[in-house]
Order: sequence, then C-alpha cells, then structure tokens
Amino acid sequence: MVKRRSAILYLLLALWLIGAFNALKAEVSYYKIIPGLLKMDFEGREAFIGGPLRNLSIEASRLIPGDAPIYFFNPPVEGASHYSGKARYYLYPKKIISVDTGAVLPEIRQGDYLMFFIPPEFMDSTFERDLLRLVPASPVFEHTDEKGRQAIYMVGIAP
Repeated sequence: MVKRRSAILYLLLALWLIGAFNALKAEVSYYKIIPGLLKMDFEGREAFIGGPLRNLSIEASRLIPGDAPIYFFNPPVEGASHYSGKARYYLYPKKIISVDTGAVLPEIRQGDYLMFFIPPEFMDSTFERDLLRLVPASPVFEHTDEKGRQAIYMVGIAP
C-alpha cells in the first residue's frame, strides 16, 4: 500500500513538473544570462532589463533639449499605451505627448521632436513613413535590429 501511494506521488510530481515547466521558463532562462549580467555595469544592466525602449530613451535624453516637446507615436499594436507610458517614465521630466496610430495628428511645430519605437513583428508597418510624408523632419537617431526599430526626428526642414 505504501509503495503504491509513493508511486502515485512520484507520478503526480512528474506530471506537475511537466505542467509547470511553461510557467517556470522565464526563471530557467534567467539563470542562463546571469553570468553576462554580472559582468555588465549598472547602466548596461538597466538597459538590458529595460529593453530597446530604454535604449531609445537614453538617446532621447542625450539628444533632445529639456524644454522641447517630444511626440511619441505608439506602435500599431494592441495595448500600445504601455510603450508611451514607459517612455514617459524613462524621460521624466521631459514633455512627452503620446499619439496613437490612426489618431488625429496634433499640431506639430518646427523644433519639436518625433519619437518612434516599432516592435519587430510590426516592422513592415508604414505608419512612420506615412507620417514623415506629412511632417517635414530630419533624423536625429535611427537604429534597427532584431528588437525593432527606434527613431528620433527633429521637425523642421525635410532632409
């Protein structure tokens, strides 16, 4: 009876581990990157954890004067306000005006800045190009990799 009960418990434990593997994937993968994180400096770890939007925000804070308005165009994804919220957090106290894709274009003036973050699954979207046809702007920062596209433009005379 005791052997049968312990065999059932082992079977249940094995089934639980198989079922819980998906829930524990993040923890398991985290242990693979710990050595690399330990070698990074504080700013490197912060950029790694914050992702590409953090890197874009670092560039924006470096390149954009403190009083210039920044129009952050939310990517064409569901729940995109998450991105503008993070950008607002990273760039505080700068003035960030978030614009949803397909919304009425606000009044953008010369000297304002446009900021784009496009996740990799929406790289074929044309909303950035379409907007730049309407607003004359020159690039200040552009970066594209497997994590998406990041761009900052200054409104003024088109290049």
